[in-house]
Amino acid sequence: MPPKKNPEVIELDRYRKAQEQRAAEAAAKAKAARRPERFLGSRRNAGWLLILVLVLLAVLFVAPRFLPF
Repeated sequence: MPPKKNPEVIELDRYRKAQEQRAAEAAAKAKAARRPERFLGSRRNAGWLLILVLVLLAVLFVAPRFLPF
């Protein structure tokens, strides 16, 4: 004959499972609420580096046309 289960133990088990389920749902919601990936990636200064490269290219290719030779 199987041993009788203590009702308090059953309630604690049910409570623990419900708590784990709520934690999993909260984690899934937090993961879904993350902001999307940035256009230039995760580097903070990527925008400034792109602007610097564009300015240098403009200086190398456009500026010589305006210099008198």
